[in-house]
Amino acid sequence: MTHTDCISAAPAQNRRSVGLLKRLGHYFAVRGQRNGLRKLPPHLLRDIGLTDAEARREVAKPFWDVRETWRD
Repeated sequence: MTHTDCISAAPAQNRRSVGLLKRLGHYFAVRGQRNGLRKLPPHLLRDIGLTDAEARREVAKPFWDVRETWRD
């Protein structure tokens, strides 16, 4: 039995818990990426196509504020 089979065979409450944990993991990843962005010097921000102002705006967002396309 694969991991996916176990999840689909789990009761609805367990599936909701797995979904919540997956979402929390995603939020922590976004928070970590934004913290990494905060530490980049201006010349590296330019390398990835961001201005200092754009990076500051992104870093200032709460971790749950992500584009719909970034969500599962």
